[in-house]
Amino acid sequence: MREWPHQGLTDKMTKHTATVTSRNSRVRKPKVKDGVAKAALVLECYHPDFELPFLRFFNCTPSKVKGRFGVSKDSAFADLYRISTGEMPPNDRYRSAQQLISHLHQLSFDVEYELKKDHFRIGKIYPTKPMLNDGFIATGKLINKTGKRPKVDRKLTEQNRYKLLKHLVLRLFASA
Repeated sequence: MREWPHQGLTDKMTKHTATVTSRNSRVRKPKVKDGVAKAALVLECYHPDFELPFLRFFNCTPSKVKGRFGVSKDSAFADLYRISTGEMPPNDRYRSAQQLISHLHQLSFDVEYELKKDHFRIGKIYPTKPMLNDGFIATGKLINKTGKRPKVDRKLTEQNRYKLLKHLVLRLFASA
């Protein structure tokens, strides 16, 4: 009998690394836990030396439209999508994430995994050939191009009232 590389691993062992290829994706139906329905996008990956699939679960929320599942633009799935494809879809495109996850098929990923009952659960995932863009950093996080706005003192103190009145009076006389 052939011994598979994962035989002898237990849940208690440290995480292992591998390079895998994604082949399939699906939406796991919402499971009710503590009164809250939790749905997940599932990315299935395979390695030629392993018979069990590698699964990565991404949290998502069911939409009001039947069959649609959305994720946040700052979610782990959105970050992985950006660095894997090099694209930055509009924010409303993440509302139908079940379509976007199919764009990750046939891509290779470096993963950190652990053994579960009938599959390997992927913890960390990163594409083997990341595609960078000016809109996000190497981890896939968006770059805030606008930056923080300077604080504006909106309180009308005596000094601010005086400056405002002076400005208005000068403007009135300049236009007359």
